[in-house]
Order: sequence, then C-alpha cells, then structure tokens
Amino acid sequence: MLSILCRLVADIDTSAGVDSYIWHGHRRGIRDKQGTDTVVVDGQFLDPFAVDFLGLVNLNVDYERSSWRYMDYDQKAMPHEDLDCYKIGGANHTFCDTMDAYMIGKGGGSAYGGKWRPNPNKPQDQRYLGNPGEIKRTIMNNGDVYKTKMGPDGRAEMERHETNHNRGDKHTNPHDHRISWDNPDEHPVPGPPINYPNGAPEFKNFSEVFCMKEIIVPYGSMNFETISEFKRSINWGAEIEFEWNGAVFNIIRYGTDGKITIYAANKPETEKVCETADEALEYMVGDDRLRDIITKVHIVSRSI
Repeated sequence: MLSILCRLVADIDTSAGVDSYIWHGHRRGIRDKQGTDTVVVDGQFLDPFAVDFLGLVNLNVDYERSSWRYMDYDQKAMPHEDLDCYKIGGANHTFCDTMDAYMIGKGGGSAYGGKWRPNPNKPQDQRYLGNPGEIKRTIMNNGDVYKTKMGPDGRAEMERHETNHNRGDKHTNPHDHRISWDNPDEHPVPGPPINYPNGAPEFKNFSEVFCMKEIIVPYGSMNFETISEFKRSINWGAEIEFEWNGAVFNIIRYGTDGKITIYAANKPETEKVCETADEALEYMVGDDRLRDIITKVHIVSRSI
C-alpha cells in the first residue's frame, strides 16, 4: 500500500515529505481500526488518510467516486507498471484511484485466498452445494425457476433454467447447463446452454431418494456491489437480467457466436456482442453507460 501511495504522489512537492504523511496515516488507520470510517486494504486496517493527504497537497478529490462501491480491479493487469489496474470505471483517473483490495494476493473466489464458498449475502449461491442426489429449486425475483441437481460429491453438476432469458432464438424454455468445478479455487462455472427444440427430457436426480429444497431469493440480494463482481460473474458464465428506468435488459455469457451478448429484453436488434466483460460495460442502457450504473441497476435474475 505504501508503494502505491508513493507512486500516486511521486511528482508532488510537499514541504512535510511524502513518507511522513503516509506513515502517519497508516498508524492512524491502525489506531482507529474500530471506527466506522476504517477500511481494510490487503489485510491491513487503514482509514481514509490517503484522501486527507491528497487534500493537503491541493489535489482535486472526488469523494463520492472514491467510495468502495465503485472499485474496479482486473488481476490480469497486475504486472503492468502503471496505475490502470486500480482505476475506477467512469471516474477521473488523473491523480487518484482505488482498487478492489480483497482481490490482491492468491485466490479470487474468496477474500481469504481459499476455495470458493457460497456468499452468505447471496442466497442464490447456496444452490450450488447440497446433499448427493438433491435437487434445489430456486425462484428468482422475476419468477424464473432454476433447478440445480447435486452430483455424488454434493456439488452441482447440472442446472435447468425454466426460462428463455427473453431470447427464444438463443435459449429454449427450458434449457440446461452443465456445471464445471475444474479451476484453481473450485468455483462453479455454468457451461453453454443445452437447448431442447423438440422438448426437454425429465430433470431427474441419480439416486432413489428424491429431495427438493426451495430457495426464494430476497429482493435486492443479487445486485452487484462492485464492477469487479460483475466482471467475475460474467467470466464465470453468468446469465443476468436487470431493470433500469422501467426497462428490462439481459446479459448472457454464451450468446451470439458463443460470446458475451447484451440486449434489451425481446429486442434482438438492440444486441451487442462482446469479447470481454469490459466491452459489455460500454453498452448504452438508454442514455446511461452500463459501467456507470452496474452497481445501481436492480438485478432480477442472476445465475452466478
């Protein structure tokens, strides 16, 4: 953290000296770690002294855009020697930006660098783990029903979506997704849709004992808190539906030509086909760029 701040202020002449301000702020952050304004950066307690410091050297600080909810961070950008990987989407990046700090270090599915576990604040994630042979039925905010089948190890192996995600040319209703766990932190990755134009087979469990557990997703619990969370969700194979200013939009990981596709519900002419989640964030949702509103839109359905 010290090296990051030194880079931010390396070209600024201060009579008090850069290091003294930084270390004072670091000590203050540890001393005030019980305060409501304290944040955690890479495992260390730190209050917003960086903002105070930048104010002391007469820099323009946008306090609202410095909020944690605007954080954006891409692990692939870490090797670069510039500050691009710390930039906040849509903010002025001239002097100061912030990062999604918990992502630094090993791992990506956990704040502690371990294996993936369902987020307790995202009830829909609970459907990916269960008892062998169990089928979980999840009801999204928009009424979509997902049925998730557990494999012999208690992890989801197949999921059925009883919806076409507002594009009958991309998905049949219903359609299935195979769930893969073959990645370093063992998070669930839904694969491309398995469509059934001639009718879907029965969605059965493998054991003789049938168990159905129902999950009703609370209103607002699927909303994205950071841009990084959105990008991670898309990269893991998500199918998302959201509302903004009275209109409905969908984003599907495996859309046209197997690429990320975003569109207004049931309006194929509005679609944009994207190579990356960052490109999808440039989509115009009415008069607003998705990057600027992704933490404000209401998510009504989200697969991961």
